[in-house]
Amino acid sequence: MENFQAEGRTQYRLFEYDFIRVVAMVFVIAVHALVVIDFADKFSLFYFNVMQAVFFSCNGIFFMISGRFALTSRQSYAQYYYKKLITIGMPVFIFFFIRTAYIASKAEFNNLFTQYLLNLSGALGNTEYWFLYVLIGNMMIAPLLGKAFRQFTKKECVLFLGLGLFYNLCVTISSVFGQPFEYSYLFGGWIFYFYLSYCLEKLLTHKRHVHLLWIVSSICLFITVVLKYKGITTYVHDLSPIFTVFTMGMYTMFLTIGTWDFPNWVKTVVRFLAKHSFSVYLIHMMVLETVIPSFPAIIGAASILRHAGVTLFVLIVSVIFSVIVDQLLLFPLSNLLLKLAKRTAA
Repeated sequence: MENFQAEGRTQYRLFEYDFIRVVAMVFVIAVHALVVIDFADKFSLFYFNVMQAVFFSCNGIFFMISGRFALTSRQSYAQYYYKKLITIGMPVFIFFFIRTAYIASKAEFNNLFTQYLLNLSGALGNTEYWFLYVLIGNMMIAPLLGKAFRQFTKKECVLFLGLGLFYNLCVTISSVFGQPFEYSYLFGGWIFYFYLSYCLEKLLTHKRHVHLLWIVSSICLFITVVLKYKGITTYVHDLSPIFTVFTMGMYTMFLTIGTWDFPNWVKTVVRFLAKHSFSVYLIHMMVLETVIPSFPAIIGAASILRHAGVTLFVLIVSVIFSVIVDQLLLFPLSNLLLKLAKRTAA
């Protein structure tokens, strides 16, 4: 099996990364839609515990994809930051305003613009936008740290992975016993995921490595579900090294599936969805909160069907709204700014 590393490959060969973006996009909607599950039903509760763990891998996967390309960028600093301002910054500014207006429609603000600035500063940290507050800072430093990471040997990659997993293990165990872990670490917490994929892909050079990871990852999923049934839920879906290894397995599995020989129409659909995946992420919760009351309540194991229906419906509606915002606002502005940059450079 060839190394997962994708530097220097053509856009066509990067289909697997579009595929994993789409999977993560669907997962983030699915995990939030789990609120419709009937927890009183034992089978539904089992479905919830297993699938919540599976779907929550989307968080780590989003960080891993973002870090994967940020750390390997060969653009000049000016090109990199300008492009990120357009592809990340502009959607954030626009959708944060939409989110602020959406919240204002349900609760009064003294000043919409003031609340918008507060939200940009971190007031939405308890919403699905928490991800962005962690992501953007690491996007800013990535081209500098990328130079160091690209020089890592395999042994240094193993050391980096080991240090990160050990630190997050200490954080997890300490928190389980009710004591915050006060020692800091530069790459601890969610930040670790951002830098994880580069080292992971560099190490996975043979099929046996990937298959071994998948076996261990399956065991980690089993352990995660058992811990949840035992009532141990602290960091069980995020910083726990057990869950990190599971997420690593999911990441590599979907990358591998993405290399399969799909029909052209499938690739077209996946590329289309991947192009709008960031906007779908930013808008899906507003859609979900709006449509859930419209779906009839279902009890028992049939609530699983309600979950599937809500997930599919929210996905479709979110894609439609994302395409509208992207085509009418984001993409035209992006093209305009890129043309201005080219003229300035010329």
